[in-house]
Amino acid sequence: MSLGILSNLKRKINNMSTIRLCFFILLCHWHLLAIAAEPQLNEPLKDHREVHLRNVQQLTFGGENAEAYFSIDGTQLVYQSTPRHPQQPCDQIFVMNRDGSGKRLLSTGQGRTTCSFFYPDGQHILYASTHEGSVACPPPADMRQGYVWALYPDYDIYKADIKGNVVQKLTNTPGYDAEAVLSPRGDKIIFTSLRSGDLELWTMNLDGSNPQQLTHTPGYDGGAFFSPDGAKIVWRASRFDNDPQGLADYQRLLKKGQIRPNQLELFVMEADGSNQQQLTQLGKASFGPYFHPSGDKIIFSSNIEDPNGREFDLYMINIDGSGLERITYTPKFDGFPMFSLDGKKLVWGSNRHNERPRETNIFIADWVEDVRELVPEVENYQQTPAIKAAELFHHVRFLADDRLMGRYPGTAGIEYAAHYIAERFAEYGLKPITDTTCQKLALSSARCHPSYFQAFEFIGDVKLGDNNQLLIKTGTTATTLTLKTDYLPLAFSDTDEVTGEVMFAGYGISAPDAHYDDYANLKVNGKILLMLQAAPASDNPHSPLQRYASLRHKLVVAREKGAKAVLFVTGLAQQNQLNELVKFQTDFDFKGSGIAAVSISRTVANQLLAAAGKNLAELQKTIDDSTKPNSFPIPAVQLTLKTDVKNIHINTRNIIGYLPGKTDKTLIIGAHYDHIGLGGTQSLDAKAGVIHNGADDNASGVAAMLELAHYFSRQSEPLAHSLLFMAFTAEEFGLIGSKYYVNNPLKPLKKTVAMLNLDMIGHSKENQLIVQGVGTTPVWAEILDKINHTYRFKLAKQKDGPGPSDQSSFYHKKRPVLAFFTGVHDDYNRSTDDFWRLNYPTQQNIVKFIRDVVLEIEHRGEKLAFTKAESQHQRGKGRSKFKVTLGVVPDYAFAGKGLHLDVVKENRPAHKAGLQNGDVIIQLGTVKLNNIYDYMAALGMFKPGNKVALVFVRDGKEITTEVLLEE
Repeated sequence: MSLGILSNLKRKINNMSTIRLCFFILLCHWHLLAIAAEPQLNEPLKDHREVHLRNVQQLTFGGENAEAYFSIDGTQLVYQSTPRHPQQPCDQIFVMNRDGSGKRLLSTGQGRTTCSFFYPDGQHILYASTHEGSVACPPPADMRQGYVWALYPDYDIYKADIKGNVVQKLTNTPGYDAEAVLSPRGDKIIFTSLRSGDLELWTMNLDGSNPQQLTHTPGYDGGAFFSPDGAKIVWRASRFDNDPQGLADYQRLLKKGQIRPNQLELFVMEADGSNQQQLTQLGKASFGPYFHPSGDKIIFSSNIEDPNGREFDLYMINIDGSGLERITYTPKFDGFPMFSLDGKKLVWGSNRHNERPRETNIFIADWVEDVRELVPEVENYQQTPAIKAAELFHHVRFLADDRLMGRYPGTAGIEYAAHYIAERFAEYGLKPITDTTCQKLALSSARCHPSYFQAFEFIGDVKLGDNNQLLIKTGTTATTLTLKTDYLPLAFSDTDEVTGEVMFAGYGISAPDAHYDDYANLKVNGKILLMLQAAPASDNPHSPLQRYASLRHKLVVAREKGAKAVLFVTGLAQQNQLNELVKFQTDFDFKGSGIAAVSISRTVANQLLAAAGKNLAELQKTIDDSTKPNSFPIPAVQLTLKTDVKNIHINTRNIIGYLPGKTDKTLIIGAHYDHIGLGGTQSLDAKAGVIHNGADDNASGVAAMLELAHYFSRQSEPLAHSLLFMAFTAEEFGLIGSKYYVNNPLKPLKKTVAMLNLDMIGHSKENQLIVQGVGTTPVWAEILDKINHTYRFKLAKQKDGPGPSDQSSFYHKKRPVLAFFTGVHDDYNRSTDDFWRLNYPTQQNIVKFIRDVVLEIEHRGEKLAFTKAESQHQRGKGRSKFKVTLGVVPDYAFAGKGLHLDVVKENRPAHKAGLQNGDVIIQLGTVKLNNIYDYMAALGMFKPGNKVALVFVRDGKEITTEVLLEE
C-alpha cells in the first residue's frame, strides 16, 4: 500500500512490586508491572507473529516468577519467585523440572535472593542472598528520591547443592555482590560488584578466589552472560558520555546505596575483558541479553517500540549489531530469555496470560530457528473452489518468495508473479479480453489475440548517462574532477551543460517570514551556486527554516532567481546524518528540476572556497551560531558542468481475467501485485539493499483475489453481474496501473457497478478489519453491517473514497468503491514482511466476508448510486503543511512538464477558476511548474485570499487565468 507512513525510564513508580530480580533488570520489569492492565485469561499463549516460538507452555501460575535458567542437560530450571502467600514476602530461589512439575524451594527462605544459575555438574546452584545480614526482608528503596533502586549491601554470592544446603560463601566483601553466572567452561564466575566504588563486572574462580575487574567505565555494568563456548561476554550498561549531569546524579545516588535507571545498551567483550564493544545504540532500556546457541546472535528484552517505554518485548540481534529482529509481540512484558544448550528450547518471563495484574510467569517454547519449519508442506497441495487458509498461504508463499526479488516493476521477479497470476486465471477458466492497445496501435486483428495482460510503459527510474563532467578552472589551471568520488549529479538534475562563475549561497534558503535570506544582496543570475545541505542549526526540528531545507525546494528557489546550476555540499555538522555525496536515487518524480544540480565532496568545496580565503567548516559554524546568512562571490573561479541524467522506461502490465455474467454490468475485484523490490527510498528498513517480499503488501490481497476468482468460477450458475478480476502493477509508484486501466478500460466504466480493492489484508490483529469507501454509495454501510453479524469483525467503516491504494483511481471516475485493509504494522515496507508472518485463518474469514459482499450485491440487484465521500482530511486540511490549496489531485504518473490534474474538486479554487480534469498547470504566480515539487514550493509562497496568476494547457493551448487561493 502506498502510505505516506518508540519514554525513557525516568518515571516515578508509586506502586512497587515486592520481588527483587537481578537489580537493573528489575527496574524495567517492575516498572511495567506497576501499570499492568487487568488480567485476561482468555488471551492466547502466543501471538501469531511470534513465528520463532512453537508449543508455548506456561510453567508457573500466579505470583511473581522470573529469571528461569536451564541446567546443562536442559531437564531442570532454577528460578526466583515470590508466591502469593504473605509468609514469603521476598523472592526466593526455586527449582522445577522443565515441564513445570516438581517445584520446590531451594534457597534458605530468609532475606532476599536473586540471580540463580546452575553449575555445569547440575548438582549445585549459584545465587545471591541477603540472609546472613538479616533474615528479614530488606526495606524497599526511598522513592522520595524519584524512581530509584536500593543496592542492598548484604547481598553476597553463595553456592548451594541441589537439596538447598549452602556449601560455600563465595564473596565476603562489603557492599553489593550479585548478578552471578558461570562460564560454560566451568572455570569462571562473572558477577556485578560495588567493591571498586562503582558497579562493575568482575570474574572469580569457582571457589571465589582471584577476583579480576573487567570493566572500568563510570556507570552501571551488570547482567552479564557468557557465550556458549565461554569465549565472549555480553552485558548491559548505562553510560554517561557527554552527560556530566547524569553522571553526577548517578554518583550522588551511589553514595546513598541507590541507583536511578538510565538508558541501557548492550555490550560485548572477550572473556578476559578485552575488546569491549557497544552492540546496540537503541536509546531505550535494553537488558537481559543472552547468547544464541550459535554464538553469533544475542536475544534480549527492550522497550524500543513503545513510545511510553512500558511494553517490553524480546528481540534478536547479530553480534555485529546488524539484523535486529523482533521475537515477541504480546502486550505488556516479555523478558529474561535463555536458550537451552542445544538451542531447541527458549524459556522466558512474561505478563501474558496472567490471572492477576502485576503478576509475571515463566513460559517455555520450542525454538524455531528456520521459521519455514512452521509452514506446511505444499508439494502435494491441491486447490479447491472452497476458500481456505491453506490456499491463501500457497499463493502468498509463491508471490513473497525471495526469488521474486520484491516484485519491482520491470524486473524478472514481477514477471514471474504476472505469469503465476495469469496461469491461475487460465486454470480457473477466466476469459482473457483483448487489450485495446492493439487497436490503438493499428495492429491487424490477427495480432490482437485476447490476453490476460494489459501492457503499457511508464518512467520508473533514472540512470547516469555517459556525458557527466565537472571542471574547475582557476587562473590558467584546470582540474577535471572524478565522478562518484568528487561529485555526483542528483537524480532529479536536468541534463544540461553550463559554464559560469561560482557564488557561495549559504544554505540556499530564502525565507522572508523567518527573516532569513541567503540571497539578500547576492546577484545570482547566470551564476553557479554552492550551498550547504539542510538548514542552519538543523538539530532543531522546530526551526521555521526546516520547511525550506529540502533539496527540491532549494533548486526551485535557485532556478527562479536565475541561477544556472547548484552545487550541494554536506557540512561537517551533518556528516553523521547525511551522506557526503547525495545518493543517486529517485524520489519518484521523474521530471527534472529545471536546473543542473550535483553534490560535491567537502574537499572540492574547500578547494572552491579557498579562492575567497574561506573554509567550509568555519563558514557553517558562523552561520549556525548566528543564524545569519553569509553569502559571497568566489573570485577567479570558473566551472564547467555537464550533467547527463536519463529516464528509464519500464514495460509492465496489469493482469485481467473476465468471468461473464448474465449481464454486461461489471463488478471489479482488484489487488496490486507489485512491491518495492530492494526497498530504495520507500523502505522503512534500517538496512539498505535487502529484498522486501511484500507478503502483506500485497501478496495477501492478490491471494484473496485469486481465491475469489476460483470460488466464483466454479459456481453452477453465472452471476447476474460479470466479474473482472484485476492484478494492478506499479501501485507503489502512485497507482499507475489502476490509473492506466481507468483511462484505457477494457470494459466500459459506465457499466462498472463498483470496484472492491484488496490491499494488505493479511495482518489482522484482534480480529480487526478496516473498510474504506463506505460513503461512496448509500447502501455500503447496511451491507457491511448485515454481513458482519456472521463474522463479528471489529469493523472500522471509513467513508472516504479517495485513499492511498487503487480504489482511488475508480473513485475519481465516479464509481462506488470499497477498500479492504487490516492496518499498518511493524513489518510495513520492511524486509520482514514475509509469508510466515501473516494471519491466514483470519484472512480466510476476510475473504469469505468479501465473497458475501459480492453475493449481497447480487441478491439486492439494485443500482449502486455513486456519492462523493471526501473528508476534510481528504480535502487537504488537517495535516497539510501548506497555508493554501487549489483543491486538485495531481497525476503523479504524468511524465510531461507541468502539473497534470487528475482531479479538480468541485467548488474549490481551481474549479472556480475554470480548470478541469486533465488540464496541465505550467505556472503559478511567477513560478514555472516542471513537477510536483515546483507546485509545492509555489504554494508555500502564498496566503489565503491571495489572487494569483495561473497558466495552464488544455487541448494544446495555453490559457491564463486568475485563482483566488483558499485554506
